[in-house]
Amino acid sequence: MTDRVGSGHHRRTLARSPELLATERTAVVVFCLLVLGAALGAELYRRLWVLALLLTALLWLIALSMMIANLVSAIRDNGLTSRERVRSGAAVPLAIALFLLLSWVAALPERAAASLYLTFHQAQFAVAVSHAGPTQAAAIPYLEGVPDGGVAIVHSPVVRPEQLSQEEQVRLTGERIHRCRRIVGAWLCGYD
Repeated sequence: MTDRVGSGHHRRTLARSPELLATERTAVVVFCLLVLGAALGAELYRRLWVLALLLTALLWLIALSMMIANLVSAIRDNGLTSRERVRSGAAVPLAIALFLLLSWVAALPERAAASLYLTFHQAQFAVAVSHAGPTQAAAIPYLEGVPDGGVAIVHSPVVRPEQLSQEEQVRLTGERIHRCRRIVGAWLCGYD
């Protein structure tokens, strides 16, 4: 948009600074909700994982609902220019993608630390794997008592550790396995 300043043939055009569209403001809100939800979820997870799961699910439902509503709005709003339509439609998906990228990057130090731990405890891990057999799952503790569960490094060559039978999960960690992430040569899994 431009404003005309002056009169007659001495008019000059001043470009207005671009303003955020409503959907872009919504994208900022969605991003902040996801970041806040991740922080709260991580804290709640240590105390009551079910509540953390419900909070995370609720926030993702809100984020995806806002994304769909903004996409529909961008498509149906005839008052938008093509550039505004693209900005409007892409704002929330980009905010979600940015959050996922930052979440992945934030998990890198944890994975690197677990991989380093595995490197230093390779002999203990090798003994656990040899006792279990090459096609069977094995585990060594990584962190214990977080607060009533822990984190284990799991060797599971056939399936993801969460997909093991309940009996096998209990054999490995003493409790139910969840939230596994791949590290070099193994899985980093929480249990409670």
